[in-house]
Amino acid sequence: MFINSLGVSGVAAAVWGNATRDLSAPTGSDSAGPARVNVTPNNGSKGAWTQLIAATTSKGYALVFSANIQQTGGTIYFDIGTGAAAAEVAVVKDIPVGMTTNVGVDYLIVVVPCVIPAGTRISARAQADFAAAAIGVLLTVME
Repeated sequence: MFINSLGVSGVAAAVWGNATRDLSAPTGSDSAGPARVNVTPNNGSKGAWTQLIAATTSKGYALVFSANIQQTGGTIYFDIGTGAAAAEVAVVKDIPVGMTTNVGVDYLIVVVPCVIPAGTRISARAQADFAAAAIGVLLTVME
């Protein structure tokens, strides 16, 4: 079972957001793609928290995080947090995504084994070492 950042749950990830999709990462600069949520990193400090999942539907045992980065050079660090709005606590800190070429990274996937209680609100924030644009992210909680 899974729940993704669109709130869709099930046993297969072939249908997300009422549309058949593949398991590719969120798209780069538009709102298409599976469960894309934009997270905008600050240059040199953590940006604001962006809600990815309002409430998990059941207990989760792993987080699958992916980010679509199509920018040149630099490093972006993501935090994944839980808790109410304005009271988030980072539970996974500084997931590094480095870019060393002019084509950037198509997408990065990170799997974090952890227990997430049912009803948990999950958010993300980011920091960059350059002026970065919004980054499309996808978070799936494996139940």
